[in-house]
Amino acid sequence: MNDEEKKDTDITIKLLLIGNAYVGKTLIVQKFIDNQFSKSTVSTIGVDLQSKIIDINGKRVKYLIWDTAGEDRMKTMTYSYYRGCHVILVVYDITDRKSFQNVTTWVECIDKFAKSNVLRILVGNKTDLEDKRVISNDEGKMLAQDNGLKYYEISALQLKGLHEMFEDIAKEYVEIYEQKAYKNFQLKKIEDSKKKKKWC
Repeated sequence: MNDEEKKDTDITIKLLLIGNAYVGKTLIVQKFIDNQFSKSTVSTIGVDLQSKIIDINGKRVKYLIWDTAGEDRMKTMTYSYYRGCHVILVVYDITDRKSFQNVTTWVECIDKFAKSNVLRILVGNKTDLEDKRVISNDEGKMLAQDNGLKYYEISALQLKGLHEMFEDIAKEYVEIYEQKAYKNFQLKKIEDSKKKKKWC
């Protein structure tokens, strides 16, 4: 982030997308960033970084988004990205039972590599393919509840629920960020007060 971006940004959210290959992680990112997607785009190799600034409650929030490959080897290769992020999206395809079943494996990676206070989100993608759905909305909600994740169903292709999801996440993170900042400010006031008393 350069000096100009720092001036224009109040809060930065580092977000990681994980999940099986072909569940639509890259589509989610590209549609959110600039509402475009190339049909010739191939599966992500390694990790791709994108960014976008949005306005939330009068604050300019910058998303730094890491889109990961879905291959099994990436579960461990991306451990450094788990550790440094604030939000993790576990994405599955509502028309693909295997991608849904593997959610628990991806959650285990979060437990193993991420910070304990990371925001965890389960995302059921491709609701535009309703006629091919094999995972019900209730199944998704139940899995999210069982694993302590918030839950969204979206269609990245048709932008259904996509921007609303990112706005909700940003609002929640801003609230947590401001509460933490206020708490740290109060603690600093207490420490400063103790120092003054000590030197009186």
